[in-house]
Amino acid sequence: MMLTLQDYGLTILESLEQFLAGTATLAPRVSDSEAQRQAHVRTVLERFSYQQLGAKVETKSMEEIRGEYISAMGEELGANFYELSRKLVELHVVWQQYRQLFGDELETVHLLNRTSGLFFKIVQDELWDSVLLGISRMTDPPVTGKSKNLTIQSLPALINNSTLRMEVQALCDKALASAVFAREHRNKRIVHQDHNYLSNRSSNTLSGISRALVEEMLAALRAVLNHLDNRFLDSTVMYENFVDESGASLLVQKLRWLERLQESSARASQDAFT
Repeated sequence: MMLTLQDYGLTILESLEQFLAGTATLAPRVSDSEAQRQAHVRTVLERFSYQQLGAKVETKSMEEIRGEYISAMGEELGANFYELSRKLVELHVVWQQYRQLFGDELETVHLLNRTSGLFFKIVQDELWDSVLLGISRMTDPPVTGKSKNLTIQSLPALINNSTLRMEVQALCDKALASAVFAREHRNKRIVHQDHNYLSNRSSNTLSGISRALVEEMLAALRAVLNHLDNRFLDSTVMYENFVDESGASLLVQKLRWLERLQESSARASQDAFT
């Protein structure tokens, strides 16, 4: 069974439901509380399973998905897997925004530079670093000091079947190896200000990271979670095929429309004086 992600966040689905019910507007809320912010933008995983015959579509809520994982995998493994799956969705959503703005078409990059080059350079850097941070968090050790981390490396210890545990551990090892580049940038540049790197960057260079390498890292993370998803639920989640019409691509469309409108207005003004 092949599953695809259709929506993400209270941002679209739940806010729209509240708006139609007359209980809220679509304007984003601003809060000083991180807990409130997280509650507002929590991920909504709407899974649609497409059957080969009859094209029947089945929609499942977050709680139904979480309950399904717990029922199939057990309380601890299922709950942890569900949270990691949510985080991997968020990571792919951010990466999709980056690609739509800076990775797909050179003309789009030129458009962004013409519109507000400095601003979009900041957006580019922040989205890029956010993806590297997300990959690093997903591959962190299960424990840091006295604190437990929820990462893919937490999963093998929760698996009772020894064969499956070894299979997942091998996939985790591959994901960790692929994430070395992201973790290096996280540790020396993004989270910390490494003294040697900042003092003499030419002698203390960081490993280069390309979009192709990021795709490989994300694929390695998907392989870990989908191996378990396939084993317990006979399903595969297409994290990379997130569908949404309100992201960066919509912004690009509107900027193009605005630029054409400005050009038409300028031509009309010139014609009026000739």
